[in-house]
Amino acid sequence: MQIVPYNKSQLNELINSEFFKSLIKIPISYQRALSQINNPYCSEDDILLWAAYENASLVGYIGALPDLITLNGSENKIYWVSCFWVSDKQRTQNLASQLFFLILKNYRERLLFSNFLFSLEKTYQSLGVFKPTQYIKGVTLYRNLCFAPIIEARYPELEEYIPFYRSTEKFLNKALKIRDIFVRNFRAKYRIEDSKVFDDEFKAFLKNYQESHPEIVVRDAEHFDWIISYPWILTKISEQEDDRYYFSSKSSKFEYLSVKFYNHDKLEGFLFLNIRDKDLSVYYVYAENELINCISNYISVISKKYNFDKINCFEPRLTEALSRKRNGYIYKKKSKRPYILPRNFEINASVFQDGDGDAVFT
Repeated sequence: MQIVPYNKSQLNELINSEFFKSLIKIPISYQRALSQINNPYCSEDDILLWAAYENASLVGYIGALPDLITLNGSENKIYWVSCFWVSDKQRTQNLASQLFFLILKNYRERLLFSNFLFSLEKTYQSLGVFKPTQYIKGVTLYRNLCFAPIIEARYPELEEYIPFYRSTEKFLNKALKIRDIFVRNFRAKYRIEDSKVFDDEFKAFLKNYQESHPEIVVRDAEHFDWIISYPWILTKISEQEDDRYYFSSKSSKFEYLSVKFYNHDKLEGFLFLNIRDKDLSVYYVYAENELINCISNYISVISKKYNFDKINCFEPRLTEALSRKRNGYIYKKKSKRPYILPRNFEINASVFQDGDGDAVFT
C-alpha cells in the first residue's frame, strides 16, 4: 500500500491525469479539487490531500482545507479536516489511524474539526491534543412535511408503505400553502439587493465590521468570491463521475444568495445564504442588532417564494427572530454543530459562523 500526499500543483496534475480517469473510486471530485487549487489561503507547500492506494485502487483518503482568519487584529493560518474515508476492506488494517496521524503531524497546532460524525468524537478526544468539544446551537425550522427519506432510512421494514406516505406528504404540503397568505412583502427602511459584486464598497464594509467586532471571524471579499466562483456541488455532472466519489458532488438545485442591506445609500448589512434542493442554510450574517428583524422578514419572504422545506440557522440572534414566527413553520428542531479545536490555540467555537470550514461548500 502507498500513501501519496498532494499539494495544489500535485493535485492539479492528479485530476488531469490518465490515472485519475482510470480510478474506480476517486479521492476528490474534479470541482472540489479545482476549488482547493484556487483557494486564496492555500500556500504552495500546503498538503491538501493524502490518498492511499493498493494495487492502483483507492482504499482511503483524508483532506485538509487551508484557511486564514483574523482575530483581535492577529492573522492565523488554520486547517480544517474536510474529508475522511477508508474502504470497508481496510477498516481493520489501521489505515484510518495512519491517515489521521499524517494530517495531525502536519497541522497539529492548527487543525480544526467541524461538521463531523458524532460517533468519531471520542476517538478524536482520546488523543489528548484537542480541547473538549464545543458546540454552537442552532435550529432547523420545517415549513413542509419532508420526512419520507428519514423514515425510509430508519425503518427499512416500512419500505412498502413509503410511496403512500410520500403521496400523503405531497397532498398535505399543498394544503399548507394556505399559510402563505399571511406572509406578505414587508416595508423596510433598508434597500435590499441580491448582489454578487464584491467591490471596494463591500470591502470597506467588511473592514469596518471587523474593526467593530474584533472578537469574531469576519471574512474578506476574496473569500466570498472564491466560494461562488469554485463551488463543490454542481447541478450538472455525469452519474458515472458522481458515483466515483464517496462524498456529495451533485444536487438538483444548488445556488448562493448574496444579499446586501442598504440604509439609503450606505451598506449596513450582509447576508450569505445557500439553497440546496429545497433547503435553505444561513451561512454568514454581518449586521448590527437593529437589522436582524429585517433579515428575518426577508428570509420569510424568500421562503414563500422558493417554497423551502426547511431552514437551517446557527446565528443566535437570527435563530431567535425566526423562531418567533410561529405561523410559518410546522415543526422546530433544535440542532448543534460540534467543533474540535487545538488545545494550545487560543480560540473557541463562538468566533465562527456556520459557513466556516467546508460547510459553506456542501
